[in-house]
Amino acid sequence: MKTLMKYAAVTALILGAGAAVAQTQTRPADGQWMSVAALAAKLEGEGYTLYEVERDDGVYEVKMIDAQGFRVEAHLDPATGDRLQGPRWDD
Repeated sequence: MKTLMKYAAVTALILGAGAAVAQTQTRPADGQWMSVAALAAKLEGEGYTLYEVERDDGVYEVKMIDAQGFRVEAHLDPATGDRLQGPRWDD
């Protein structure tokens, strides 16, 4: 019984540590987030017109219009503003 309890305790520690590492990798502290103004400047420099920015699940979720007039939604790294997945294009 003691052995089973030891394994359960070790497993809980490992899982807890893994969750903590995953959380720090995907959700930076507020001080590490790029400001919305800096993010907007970066995207406008790439030819986008930004019309909505949200913090969602540890990333920036942005809605914008590209130079051709297409609407684009993207998830961006909160520290760098780089795309985390490809955009979704609407007609």
